[in-house]
Amino acid sequence: MQLNTKVFLVHISHLLVPCLFLNAKRLGIMGEGYAWIMTSSSMNFLHSMDLSVIESMQGVVGLKSCIPASRSLHNLTSRLRRKFYREEANVEVRELSADAIWAYDATWALAEAIERARIVNSTTNQPYTGLDLPNDINNTRPSGHGVLLLREILEGRFKGLSGETRYLNGKRNSGAFEIVNVIGKGERTVGLLPCVVGNIKESHLLHNKRKLISTGDLETIIWPGGSTTVLKGSKTQLSEVKLRIGVPVKAGFKELVRVDHDLQGNRTYVTGFCIDVFKAAIGALSYKVHYEFIPFQDANGHSAGTYNDLVDQVYLKVHLVVGFW
Repeated sequence: MQLNTKVFLVHISHLLVPCLFLNAKRLGIMGEGYAWIMTSSSMNFLHSMDLSVIESMQGVVGLKSCIPASRSLHNLTSRLRRKFYREEANVEVRELSADAIWAYDATWALAEAIERARIVNSTTNQPYTGLDLPNDINNTRPSGHGVLLLREILEGRFKGLSGETRYLNGKRNSGAFEIVNVIGKGERTVGLLPCVVGNIKESHLLHNKRKLISTGDLETIIWPGGSTTVLKGSKTQLSEVKLRIGVPVKAGFKELVRVDHDLQGNRTYVTGFCIDVFKAAIGALSYKVHYEFIPFQDANGHSAGTYNDLVDQVYLKVHLVVGFW
């Protein structure tokens, strides 16, 4: 049975986006009847992509990290534009990526944590002004200042360009996401997905942008080909077909994917971390999905080719591939 729903979920490095969408357009799968959804890992860098790439992405929908507009952000962007214009006239700074803003905020958060820690030299009882490295590196001992500094970083709150920043459990707190639609030379915001911490929605980043409560709260999306009709998948389709899942057969590091053969029972067992993640995702669906694992192997039980050969099987033999090479 042929699966008719043509929806692509893209979660790749932004460096691979030009190759993907320029070729997708060339193959004719960026028109009506197709839907492309991108994660923030690549959508955050849309502003830095060539116009020919953006033109090939018309109708793509994606998540983009929400950075609130502010005078401080505007001033920083303006300073960088002037700096690059003086030093690299060919480099145009249209806007700062979320990654750049987070790095900027992290630097300031560290500086403020150092100020709060009031690190004092243990021998002179004077404010700590630098590192006093020993001549013999083998005699270097851990500094007690690090524990105090780490505590200040983890417990502190910092108001940066990206909003209020905290490092709970050593990780930066997640912010809201804009739901954007690639149209023309850029993107258009069609909704906003707020960050949820516990049962509390962090709405300080949302401003007057439209919050997403349900799909009905989204503004009209223009899909590839100019269509505004939402593609809907069919639960019946997936319940009637058994998905063929290709898995790699590897000689080493089988914690990710492991293929074992029971010759007496004539059965094949596929286990590992990647398989557990796949099963958890399938189990979270509200409907039944039947599937079987197809090891990518030759008659002797060895790998039947390279990783590229395995990916080709999505076109030739299987519905999808699970696992790392």
